[in-house]
Amino acid sequence: MVQELRGNQDSSRLTVETKGGQSKAIFNMPSEDDLAIYSCAVTHTDGVSASYTLNEAELKKLLEISHDHKFPIIPLKSELAVELLEKGPAALLAAGARRCPPTAKTRAPTPSSCRTGKATNQSSLVLIGDVFKDIQRQSEFQRKEFFRKQGPHFVEYLSYEVTPECRVLLKCKVGNIKKETMASWYKDGREIKVEEKLAFAEGVLSLEIAQITKKDSGIYDVVLQDDRGKDTATLNLTDQGFKDLMNEVFSVIANSSTPLKIQSTDEGIRLYTFVSYCNDELLVTWHHKDSAIAFSDRIKSGVVGEQLWLQISEPTEKDKGKYAIEFFDGKGGLRRTVELTGHAFDDAFAEFQRLKAAAIAERNRARVAGGLPDVVTIQEGKSLNLTCNISGDPVPEVTWLKNEREMVSDGHYVLKFESGKFASFTINTVTTSDSGKFSILVKNKYGTESGDFTLHATESLGDLSGTTYLMDSSGNVVVKAFDSSPQGVKKKTVTGKKVERRKDSVILRPPVVKTEGADKILEMKEETFTNMKSTVDKIEKEDQTLNEKELVCTSENLEAP
Repeated sequence: MVQELRGNQDSSRLTVETKGGQSKAIFNMPSEDDLAIYSCAVTHTDGVSASYTLNEAELKKLLEISHDHKFPIIPLKSELAVELLEKGPAALLAAGARRCPPTAKTRAPTPSSCRTGKATNQSSLVLIGDVFKDIQRQSEFQRKEFFRKQGPHFVEYLSYEVTPECRVLLKCKVGNIKKETMASWYKDGREIKVEEKLAFAEGVLSLEIAQITKKDSGIYDVVLQDDRGKDTATLNLTDQGFKDLMNEVFSVIANSSTPLKIQSTDEGIRLYTFVSYCNDELLVTWHHKDSAIAFSDRIKSGVVGEQLWLQISEPTEKDKGKYAIEFFDGKGGLRRTVELTGHAFDDAFAEFQRLKAAAIAERNRARVAGGLPDVVTIQEGKSLNLTCNISGDPVPEVTWLKNEREMVSDGHYVLKFESGKFASFTINTVTTSDSGKFSILVKNKYGTESGDFTLHATESLGDLSGTTYLMDSSGNVVVKAFDSSPQGVKKKTVTGKKVERRKDSVILRPPVVKTEGADKILEMKEETFTNMKSTVDKIEKEDQTLNEKELVCTSENLEAP
């Protein structure tokens, strides 16, 4: 195959090469002199030919391609940058460039070049002013970090975490620890005594603050130390630091709150929510119909344990609507809402009315306030008087019973109810037939209550003394001993301490009476006193087990008739 090239041909400027089925025209020194139309005709064909116009634009393009082939550029993966080495020095590097540690002489635009054969490239980095100072600071920090990590050190410095139970954990992660390593906690420079030992297995040290308050504000430090060196971690929990911590605590409290519930009480309607922990610094606002509630004697809010409540006393139709409690956590806050309308309000109001009526009945029902012992032992021939307090509105009806049968006041049994408050029971000259179970029954329209005591009348030992049991307005039991002897015989009054419960029993000792048969009487009394003392000692032991105060009344007048 023969190729022909038509146009101005100069062998010094243009070289034609034909090999196989391919023919090339090579411009040895391309320039504007080579601008022309070039064509190539293929012989022994039906006029197959091709042409190419070399104009100025095509010539410029060819020259650029020729230059890139003669002088190739090495592409860089990254521009020149600074790398801080492990021990602190900084190196300048780019892909294909050698590392160069910076010094004070490096404070200038620093070029970096790469060359491979004829291929080259370069990059520049400006290291002056603040840029250089910043690299110096980083280099110094890296150097200190290297030496710090040669001994016990903190992998993660001191920080805090608030648990779902609102406990605050101060914690840090440590490394390069051995058995001899000591860890100490400090608050505002004073060491904190931590009971539990350090657990190095997990590599975490922690200090728990169960119920954080303002007193826990301060600067906390942890010091690790052994023969290789020491390291310190500090956490500032003052001012803004403590405020940020408390806001996180408040956020946990808010998210732990339960949905608002409605509860009826004998005073009105209560709205409430429970939280995992209630901090004194927690800020909440109650809203009614999207407006903050102005509290009054009728509408109050408060906290009981982990319950936050809003009390609406004597609710009316105006109290219907949407209620909300808003928790503040320094961020977006959180709201809990409830609708006190429709059936919810009607049901709550009806329950309030029922509870209110029950509370009034309980408050005003008939009661026996006290003053009656459980057991009274008395000798025949004495006189007995018992008085107890009665309460209730309206004033209760009072009935006395003996062995479950109603009693009537007469000369022997004197029954009185005075001033609507004091009920008295008197037996003039007790006989053994008076022994039995006695009861007082009080009743009004709100309820009924009773009080019981058992009377044991024993045979007389020759005296005619008597005993009176009274209760004053303060709840004190007053015991009065008396006898029916002629005028001029002294009487003794003994006041007992205030008691919280009725006494199990009261045993009376008779006075010593000297007569012509004094020796025989004294012998009988000695035996009686021994038996009585045994009973009293037993009662005192039982009362001591129940942690009560015992009242033992004895006659202290020993006079001859």
